[in-house]
Amino acid sequence: MRRIALICAVAITALSMSSCLGDSDSSISPQKSFAYINEQWIAQTAEMIYIDLDNTEAANTLTREDCAILSYKQKNWIQGGQVNKPEYVQVVTKFSSSFINNYVYVDETALPAYNPGTSTIDGQFYPTSFSLAIGTGFQPREEYFKDRGLFSFSAKQEDLVQNVKVYFVYDPTKQTETKKDDLGNDYPAPIADKNQAIIDVYFVNDPTGFSVSSGATSANFVGNLSDFRNLFRASTRYQEVSDFYGITPVTFKFRYTRLDTKASPETKVETYLGSWDYADGFYLAYVNSSSTGG
Repeated sequence: MRRIALICAVAITALSMSSCLGDSDSSISPQKSFAYINEQWIAQTAEMIYIDLDNTEAANTLTREDCAILSYKQKNWIQGGQVNKPEYVQVVTKFSSSFINNYVYVDETALPAYNPGTSTIDGQFYPTSFSLAIGTGFQPREEYFKDRGLFSFSAKQEDLVQNVKVYFVYDPTKQTETKKDDLGNDYPAPIADKNQAIIDVYFVNDPTGFSVSSGATSANFVGNLSDFRNLFRASTRYQEVSDFYGITPVTFKFRYTRLDTKASPETKVETYLGSWDYADGFYLAYVNSSSTGG
């Protein structure tokens, strides 16, 4: 009998819980929850649900390393030290592993779409917004979501002409953040902390990318930063530090060019997503060499 564990994030929409004082009955019913499909048993993950692939119709569409948005109901999540199977699971959206963006390049000239003759990226367009979808996030231990995150972007309809690829680029020579001085002039400010990084994001129309609905002006996609994790840890910027949990947090921001359609004429604006405060921003937690665990 094949079984699979789905490691789920906090629900994107309502998360309902009910319990009766004095008994052990409780249930959770996330209506849209981001999940990474993993065959491993991870007991310390409170949001895990356990599915029998042979007997759960919805789960038969999922395979290892896929991501999905799920709705499900779980009653008496832990009973007798064991995780119960959910009462039902509905796959709202499936993100196949073959279309999960896993493109982390050292510099933009390495992009397949880069045109060295004109120093441009073929098929590039500029979104009007870009965000990490509510309720998901990069977890402090890589085994929970394998560094996957659910992203969302919007763009002008005429710019989304075909399938899309979203590229993440970490360039060690461009680790400066544009800031403004007292006169309002832009200037490059080097990142102060070694364990910080800026990841540039490029949006490209590409027929081999993930599909966008005809006439749509927005889309969700799953980004995978596992390559960035490995690349950064091997870099000279990474400096292991000790904290209470035996991990080193590496905080990062996403930098992208946003199209401001409210300006006249329309203007391209360098925009940052994230915060250097890892409590409020995005980070990957690296287990220190002297520690054990994920």
